[in-house]
Amino acid sequence: MTARNAAWLLAAVISARSTSFLFSTILLANMGPLTLLGLRFTLAFLVLALLFHRHLRGLSRRTVRHGCLMGAVFFATMAFELSALTRAPSSTVSLLENLAIVIVPWAGALLHRLLPRPAAAAAAVLALGGVACLTVGNGPARGIALGHGEGLALAAALCYSAAILVTARFSREGDALALGIIQIGVMGALGLAAA
Repeated sequence: MTARNAAWLLAAVISARSTSFLFSTILLANMGPLTLLGLRFTLAFLVLALLFHRHLRGLSRRTVRHGCLMGAVFFATMAFELSALTRAPSSTVSLLENLAIVIVPWAGALLHRLLPRPAAAAAAVLALGGVACLTVGNGPARGIALGHGEGLALAAALCYSAAILVTARFSREGDALALGIIQIGVMGALGLAAA
């Protein structure tokens, strides 16, 4: 996959995830964040395991370990996200969490000890400035202070960035579908245990 295609894919995933914020907000009116997380991903795991059970046969310990790590990192992302949605508007949480689109290239550049291209750096700075303009100072008394919900959304953005980087690394090493199914199962199990 080319870098350009990967960028478009990342943008599509972020757009699709952003629409889930509204539905999550509706469900959070009737249940706690961790209960929602546990039920949502346990159900998804059961459906996927039923449909793709052949991919789960004969898994190596390494694949299971990588899937569990991916699930734990993404569980943290979702726990912060759903908690943020109980304290801040879904549009604000979506904007802040999707700062991952800015964080991932910079984190990748740091990990590989390469500076991003000037155009990518400029785009990241502009995107960060735009998000700041849309989220900071929502009211005359707030100024530049961020509330608890916004802080949780920023934590979700950092975890989401880590999840993207970990997934990018591990999905090249084995059966990506099996890794994803294990990841979702771990998220469901951790959500139910935490709830």
